[in-house]
Amino acid sequence: MIKTHSALTIETPKGIKNIERTPCMAEGITEHPWTWKEFLMFKIGHEN
Repeated sequence: MIKTHSALTIETPKGIKNIERTPCMAEGITEHPWTWKEFLMFKIGHEN
């Protein structure tokens, strides 16, 4: 799995786990951390 980046973490109220994001999640490309297979198979410019 691709690692999250600490600078992209969204802080939440105390007692709730912070939302950790990858660069692709921060850019709105995906809603979950990618596996290496997803990363390597991604086509640039591909529209969903």
